[in-house]
Amino acid sequence: MKQTYTIKAAALADMPQLISMILQMYEEETDVEPMTPEKAAALTQHLLTNPDHGKMHLIYENAASSAAGYFIVTICYNVEHAGIIANLEDLFILPEYRGRGLGQTCLEYVEKEYAHAVALKLEVSPSNHGAQKLYRKNGYLPMTGSIHMLKTL
Repeated sequence: MKQTYTIKAAALADMPQLISMILQMYEEETDVEPMTPEKAAALTQHLLTNPDHGKMHLIYENAASSAAGYFIVTICYNVEHAGIIANLEDLFILPEYRGRGLGQTCLEYVEKEYAHAVALKLEVSPSNHGAQKLYRKNGYLPMTGSIHMLKTL
């Protein structure tokens, strides 16, 4: 049977499924800031009720009733590039669905939906070699010329 994938915007009813996948992703990504259930619930609630801050999406394989993964896209205006940049904040596919083209499908969706942006930006953990391979295959390159810095407020 040919694999078909469906991407849909997440809704409040999807919160338990999203929170579970967010926690799983952050458990796998050991070189990022830890995620707590409370923080996952708060960010999910915020994004689902404030879509101008970012959009959460679920991806399904065939006609499955539960999602195979999720991704989050935020946008901002970038001075250096003089335009909108879409930030792929998270892209997570459940382990049992990996290697089936779902990540590729998500990237293609983001590139089509945010074609008005001047660039697409993402972060990938140094230890996540599978994701790095997918992103490089799709034309994403490491950023050079600056060091990204962050101060938590």
